[in-house]
Parts: sequence; structure tokens; C-alpha cells
Amino acid sequence: MTDLVLAGPSPAALIPEFAAKLIALERVRLEQTQLRDLVQTGQLDSSQLELIVVRCADVSKVVDAERKRNLEPVNKIWDEINTHFSPLVKEAAAIRALVEAQLAANHEQAALTKADAMRAAASHHLAGAHQAASEALAVANAASVQPESKVALKGKWKARITDPTIVPRQYCGPDQKLLDNCAKVIGPTGGTVAGVEFYRETTVRVKGKGRKK
Repeated sequence: MTDLVLAGPSPAALIPEFAAKLIALERVRLEQTQLRDLVQTGQLDSSQLELIVVRCADVSKVVDAERKRNLEPVNKIWDEINTHFSPLVKEAAAIRALVEAQLAANHEQAALTKADAMRAAASHHLAGAHQAASEALAVANAASVQPESKVALKGKWKARITDPTIVPRQYCGPDQKLLDNCAKVIGPTGGTVAGVEFYRETTVRVKGKGRKK
């Protein structure tokens, strides 16, 4: 993935006269340091202290107003950045949720497939056991009918359909009865079915009594 690097311009380029503002702020900072040192001496009278309080209030008001004014272009850039990047973050979260849902569905399907395989194996095992029991019963019955006869079993492999919906196509034949029923409905309308021709077969029917001899 491509690395995203936000290399924005310096504050001095974003805010006009920002360098000059920094110089002015440095002067304010120096003045505040001097005022703090004077107050900490404990040698100022009440009138002098009150003047310092007023001065600090005025400085705070001016500096805060200037701070807000200088933040306006920065806030606009911040909003623009969010406009471009926030949708990507939301889309990534949506894709992650979609993938997690698909993974959960895959796991559920795998569990169902495994359960179906286990049921099929159990059914096959039961069918084999039933076949063995039937053969043993046939031998016992034959021996009871003819005790002196030699009884033997002759096996013949056959097929039994357990699920018609999954039998491969090559082992399935067309259902002629179903197609004839379809011909009655689809044939007159000119409809078609792939691999099938609908045609009208004409027969002769004679009504009435025959001549007596």
C-alpha cells in the first residue's frame, strides 16, 4: 500500500505575517516574566498590584482574540483533510464488516457441509448393516426350509437413489410423461424447451355402431 504522508506548509506560510506575530508574542512572554518576578518580590503596593491585574486582563483578551483569528485558516484545512480521509476510514470499516459477515457465512456453510457428510456416512453404514442382516436372514430361512441343502448367497450390485437432486446429469434420463404434459400447455403457444420438439400427433377416432352380420 502507498504510504500517506501529510507534508503541509509551515505556520508562517499558512497565516499571513505569522513570523511577525511570533515576535510580538515573544515580547508579551518577556513582559509576563518580568511581571511575575516583580510580584514575587513582595515589594509592590496594592495600587501597583491592581495595575498588573488590569494589564494581565488586557493582554489575555488581546492574545486570545488573536489566537482565534489565526486558527481560522488552520481549522479550514483541518475540515478539508477530514473531508478527504474520513470517507476512506468509514469505507474500510464497512468492508471489514462485510468480510467478517462473509467469513461467518462460510464457516456456517462448512459446518453444515460437514454435518451433511456425517449424516450421509451414517446412512450408508446403516444401509450396509441392513443389507447384511437381510442376507443373514435369507440364509437362515433357506436352511430352515431345506436343512440338507447347501445354501449360498449370490450377490449382484445394484443402485439405489438416495437424493435425486444431486445425481449427475449423465445418469439422468428425460421424463417423457412430464414432457408430454408440458406439450399440452406449451405446444399450442409455440413455446420451446431446449432439446425437445413439440409436435401435434393426429389419430383417427371412429364413433358409432358397426354393421351387424
